[in-house]
Amino acid sequence: MNWVEQLVKAVLEWLTRLAKTDQTSEDSKPNDALKNHLLDRISESERLREPSDIRSARPTCETCGERAGTCLCS
Repeated sequence: MNWVEQLVKAVLEWLTRLAKTDQTSEDSKPNDALKNHLLDRISESERLREPSDIRSARPTCETCGERAGTCLCS
């Protein structure tokens, strides 16, 4: 019976060592092309998010600097 116990113990130790080894997944390996593509997408979205001055400037009063038509100067 001792040899059965030794066999089971050896198999369990082998499985424990196998479970504890660090396996590198294919998805976790560094991919420079993907990294650069994602960084380009981030840069593009930040560029599009920058404020743009689409509207034309509203006319202001030369005396007080308020918006024309709302100041009390005129």
